[in-house]
Amino acid sequence: MQTVLQAFTQVPHIIVLVRTDTYMDENLQQVFDHIAQPPDDKIYLIHPQHNRTTVVKLLPCFGYAKEGNCVMHRMFGDKMTQCLR
Repeated sequence: MQTVLQAFTQVPHIIVLVRTDTYMDENLQQVFDHIAQPPDDKIYLIHPQHNRTTVVKLLPCFGYAKEGNCVMHRMFGDKMTQCLR
């Protein structure tokens, strides 16, 4: 998240497309949607070069593959989760 936020402060007109896995990428999108809501002083604590306006502006410039799946989930199902617990 910090890397993406920093990229948006340093590169004008950047478009960020991520492809780690669909679940993690969707979670990151939801985080950005969520941090666009609080007042500027709260957003400043997350990243000092951002505010509500800049976060809202980056939302359409962040993308991920909405189809697909997580390789770990596909290979191991919930066995990995149980192992980690």
